[in-house]
Amino acid sequence: MDKLRAIIEASGTRLRPILMTTAATVVGHFPLVLATGPGASARTASA
Repeated sequence: MDKLRAIIEASGTRLRPILMTTAATVVGHFPLVLATGPGASARTASA
């Protein structure tokens, strides 16, 4: 197998896990962004 073909095949194999990890991270942080209850101000960036 030549180098270019190996890169194309490997990128197709690795793309799905990378996208799934990214999606899980974004969805997991989403409730923290919307939180307004007690202690929510501790998670916001303040200068």
